[in-house]
Amino acid sequence: MKIYLKFNQMKIKNISLVLLITLFFTVTANAQYGYGTNYGLDRSIGAQDRYSTPKKKKEYDFVKVSTENMVKELQLDGFQEAIIKTIFEDYKNAVTNISEEDIPSQAKYEKMQIQIDKLDAKILDLLTKEQKVKFAAFKEKTSKKKKVKKGEAEEKENEAEEK
Repeated sequence: MKIYLKFNQMKIKNISLVLLITLFFTVTANAQYGYGTNYGLDRSIGAQDRYSTPKKKKEYDFVKVSTENMVKELQLDGFQEAIIKTIFEDYKNAVTNISEEDIPSQAKYEKMQIQIDKLDAKILDLLTKEQKVKFAAFKEKTSKKKKVKKGEAEEKENEAEEK
């Protein structure tokens, strides 16, 4: 009978130990995920896509921004502003049509340069002498910005090629 009691006590200790270990590991495993809540770190495949919110792209209206810049830089009156807006809308449509054409990039570039020249000519016809001087300075300033950006891009390309 004593052997039976010792065996029974040992059996109870073993079962208790197994239950305690099981409980311990279950709690620690669920601690990573907040035990049924949305806390914790989900490292499963595709988790990043499930939980991230899509970034909203900032709307950019070329016609509006370009018109506002011209009004600000050249001090255009209301009549000039309305005509400039129409000119920019026509330019945007022409460039969009050119970009959708199935032709080589060089031909697209040449056609776009022609559109830029037409745009400049239409704008210059509309401006006063003082505004023409300001327009030339404005074009100079924006072309310098573009050259700086192109230079930075070329430097990055050169660094990438060296690596």
